[in-house]
Amino acid sequence: MNVLILGVTGSIGENTVKVCKDIGYKIIGITCKSNYTKLADIIAKYTLYEDLKYIGITDIGSSDKFKLLGLELQTQVFSGKNANIQCIQSYDYDIIVNSLVGTDGIEPSYYAVSNSKKLALANKETIVAAGEIILDKARKFSCQIIPIDSEHGAILQCIEDNPIKRIHLTASGGPFWRLDKEQLSTVSVKQALSHPNWKMGNKITIDSATMMNKGFEVIEASKLYNLTYDKINVLIHPQSIIHSLVEFYDNSIKAQLSTCDMKLHIQYALTYPKRFMNAYEELDLTEHELTFHKPDLEKFKCLKLAYYCVKEGNSLGTVVNAVNDICVEYFLEGKIKFTDIADIIEKVMDKYDNIKAQTFEDILNINNWAIAKAKELEEYR
Repeated sequence: MNVLILGVTGSIGENTVKVCKDIGYKIIGITCKSNYTKLADIIAKYTLYEDLKYIGITDIGSSDKFKLLGLELQTQVFSGKNANIQCIQSYDYDIIVNSLVGTDGIEPSYYAVSNSKKLALANKETIVAAGEIILDKARKFSCQIIPIDSEHGAILQCIEDNPIKRIHLTASGGPFWRLDKEQLSTVSVKQALSHPNWKMGNKITIDSATMMNKGFEVIEASKLYNLTYDKINVLIHPQSIIHSLVEFYDNSIKAQLSTCDMKLHIQYALTYPKRFMNAYEELDLTEHELTFHKPDLEKFKCLKLAYYCVKEGNSLGTVVNAVNDICVEYFLEGKIKFTDIADIIEKVMDKYDNIKAQTFEDILNINNWAIAKAKELEEYR
């Protein structure tokens, strides 16, 4: 299998390299935003020289510095904002893995579904912001979209031909689920980046702390599995052993369990529908007590807003995604409080006339409108 990995320097990207090496898949292309030194380290560490044909670096300055490293590579290096798309369009891949962060991953997904047999998708924002349009295009080009997320990968493993009564998405709860609502306004960036179970990039770690990450998964589930909002339940499961559950109309429930190792979920997405042996850590159920709790939607308002997006439909998810992106950025920079993230998202949602996006260009325009509205708010002045 020939693979392109978008966002190779992130945790999902590098873990995908590990999995590909373990199962013998060829890595034909890799991309990153600006971390050219780690890109070079990955090429050397995992000996990607032989099969690698395409490299994309979206930051031009970083691309220039990468070329000055003098690596002996028989590859074409694309630079600039379209580097991901140029890599996508340069080869007929079996699998494209999109592990890009945030809104930057949406447009590459749009092009990936017409240039590969399978899109292994870790970028939640693709489905949240442009799900209907990209899923329709994937069907047109007979491209499978397989989620890498542990929760949606778990659902995929549990569904069957029988109708679904509801699904249960599990959430670790992040670092703050036991705090009182009043305490959230004073949490620091350092505290918000301290996830109890998973090692992830900064953006998704903050999304986990606000539970917007779970909110995005609610929106994703509605589009990937054609479910109404009342058929999607969220459970806080601090141990992160059960990744999702599917309930059927006979009141039986199927669950998928595994350790907190993303390589398992990456491998399943790459090899779907087959399963390959591996040497990753096995799950010992005698070592874990499994507990579940209901999330507080007033405390975690981002999750509540996501449910509202599913209920209202149309392009509201595009707005929420765009504003969340910029709010997380500002929180990480210390410009806004943790609780401002949900408040600002809600304010921009209230200003939006919820239209139905007809084209991918509409998605981009709505995204830009939402960012501009967020920047107009008093919190940013």
